[in-house]
Amino acid sequence: MRKFVLGLALLAGAATAQVGPVQIDFGKVEEFADFGDSRWDRERNQKDFEAMLREATAALPAGRQLSIKVLDVNLAGELEWWWSRADRLRVMRSVTWPMIEMEYALSEGGRTLKSGTVRLADMNYLQNDFFSVSQSSTAMRYERRLLDRWFKEQILGK
Repeated sequence: MRKFVLGLALLAGAATAQVGPVQIDFGKVEEFADFGDSRWDRERNQKDFEAMLREATAALPAGRQLSIKVLDVNLAGELEWWWSRADRLRVMRSVTWPMIEMEYALSEGGRTLKSGTVRLADMNYLQNDFFSVSQSSTAMRYERRLLDRWFKEQILGK
């Protein structure tokens, strides 16, 4: 636990965003398994991912703080060249499931309630809750489902 808290303190000046009770640190997004090919893609994905984390954690009870360090992300699907054009398209297949790895610490009044490292993945992401996910407006709808499920089950205890 000390290493985690020390790591969060050391990285506080880097890619850390503190808004309200949630602190999010992305570390080195260029080393993530799949977070985009270009710097522009990674910046856009980081912004979208941060917004998604903030939305997922909006129901954090008053007085509690949550620190999250994103260690790795592998977005659902895989970027593939689309015909002979220079564009790339994210193609979803059953073997390209989403994965998010992160460290977290939930605290209240300076006391740590929960902490740990989690690796969220959904191997059946194309079959689970298809209709509710397909109605989602976010580009990272499968990753959002992982974060929402983790937050409700592990942080809120529902």
